Amino acid sequence: MLSAVNRQRTSVSFLLLLTACSTPPEQVSRTKIRVVTQPYLALAPIHIAVAESLFAKHGLDVELVPMTRPSDAVPLLLSGELDVLSSTAQAGMFNAAARGEPVRMVAERGFYSTAS
Repeated sequence: MLSAVNRQRTSVSFLLLLTACSTPPEQVSRTKIRVVTQPYLALAPIHIAVAESLFAKHGLDVELVPMTRPSDAVPLLLSGELDVLSSTAQAGMFNAAARGEPVRMVAERGFYSTAS
């Protein structure tokens, strides 16, 4: 059996633990990124992730920038006014890379299979 002093210590420790666990976390600073969005169903996951705060949960503050022509976004990407363009490869991207501009491309939007 616990003595009265030990019960009191245990109770106080338990209350401190509950208080610590229930305290809201401090505001975490988020990295702001500007993402070009276009009127295509393939980009729906980006809109859903913003609506469900999935980016915020990972420390990102995403601003969606609507644009209809991805080629218009390339100069804005190079100037730093935009951060992400989800699009097919544009000639302007390859030209910028050939000039030594800091362009990164991630190919994940397509799938080709020779299976029938």
